[in-house]
Amino acid sequence: MLLARLIYLFGWFLLALALGHLPPLMVALLAREAATVQAFLVSGALAIFVGGGLIVSLHGMAGQIDRRISFLGPLFGLVCLPLFAAIPFVASGVLPSLLDGYFEAISGLTTTGASLIPDPGAIPASLVFWRAFLQWLGGFGVIIMASAILAYLNVGGMQFFSSALPHGEGEGVMGRLLGATKALLGIYAVLTVVAILMVWAAGAPVFDAVCLALSGISTGGFMPRAGTVGENYGAAVEVALAFVMILGALNFAYYWQMSRGRMRRYLRDPEYRFFFSMLLSFWLLVFIVQIVAGAPAEEAGAGWGGTLRMAFVASASAITTSGFLPDGYASLNLFSSIALLGLAYIGGAAGSTAGGLKIFRMIFLIRHSHRELKRLAHPHGMFPLRYRNRPIRQADLAAVWTLLFVSLGSICVASLVFSAFNVPFRGSIALAIASLSNAGPTAFLMDPSFPGFHTLLGINKLFAIGLMILGRLEMTLVLALFWRAFWRV
Repeated sequence: MLLARLIYLFGWFLLALALGHLPPLMVALLAREAATVQAFLVSGALAIFVGGGLIVSLHGMAGQIDRRISFLGPLFGLVCLPLFAAIPFVASGVLPSLLDGYFEAISGLTTTGASLIPDPGAIPASLVFWRAFLQWLGGFGVIIMASAILAYLNVGGMQFFSSALPHGEGEGVMGRLLGATKALLGIYAVLTVVAILMVWAAGAPVFDAVCLALSGISTGGFMPRAGTVGENYGAAVEVALAFVMILGALNFAYYWQMSRGRMRRYLRDPEYRFFFSMLLSFWLLVFIVQIVAGAPAEEAGAGWGGTLRMAFVASASAITTSGFLPDGYASLNLFSSIALLGLAYIGGAAGSTAGGLKIFRMIFLIRHSHRELKRLAHPHGMFPLRYRNRPIRQADLAAVWTLLFVSLGSICVASLVFSAFNVPFRGSIALAIASLSNAGPTAFLMDPSFPGFHTLLGINKLFAIGLMILGRLEMTLVLALFWRAFWRV
């Protein structure tokens, strides 16, 4: 019964993916790319046939989404949907195997941005758009999942965001999903249009501006051409895209609240203040370290101005987990690279398209650590913890600490696995953090000599795929599936 309901739900996911084939198909028709037109037609038709067949055959399985379906649905969908999204890459001959196509598709849907295509400018335009559009779709899915499902299930303290969007009492997951979709789809679309105009006005060609904006607002990181943004489009586009990344890394539920005239309340939010404090601190830190170390970003422009811009774009790219590489990133010394990789591990705000541990959890950890230090001086003192005027329960703290140690342990294990299969140790650490934080291209910040994801062995690709899924779905949610009590609910 549970599996049948999951498959029925997956049928609707497939129909939504089939509908998503229309924009890249239009691009293929306009560009007169016969091979990719055929690939998208086959892929879309297959998604409609399989999705429609599942819905019709399992129509009696429709019902209320319970807690277990809420856990399993996103995992089942994220694992299976890329199989269909990968078909255009493989059918067109751009990628040689289904594994490679699956890697590219799941990297897009998880907004990781790790690509197996060394030169995107050499592939058909419709597939360049498809990569960016997959990230855009995945970004919106991440927002809805965080705002409705994870908040409802209280995964890692996410219940602190459960009241940010409209929903009726007792509506359950489906009501929250519909409410979040209605509230946020328009805002996501408007911000996407704003992002396209910003990048285009900065000097990027229209098609490239669309692809960059789709990847930027979803904090994805796929590039429409080989090289950095600065190399291809100039400094103005690079800075404009950095601001687009920042827009995508802020909580979209609060955009909705701000559109209702509650801007002042959320601009004072501790998560917003911490986000911009971290961004500014790391920007200045990287800039100062590079100047003191005598390693200015010559590729980004001679003098302090180029280094200042490079440090800003690198910091924005890291904290938003977008992974767009700044012009001159190869000049980063080891200290700056490690600092930026740590920033990518922290990630952006809850309810955003960014990956990582999330800002609000860092606030929890810092406040809890501060309280324990005060208890050393005042063992009998009472120091209640609060966040947004709500008490932080011990269960919330336990969930956040568990997530922290599980993620750190996963990075250690992943680094050893990558090292065991012909990846240098420095690159292994970068790959592990970048994959788990859904910030794929940031691996190049840690190891500029990394030749690219297309050089990985098949087993490394499979392991990176697993890390992308773990990072995007919250590891505690996935680990709950291995707990016997979960299946007795």
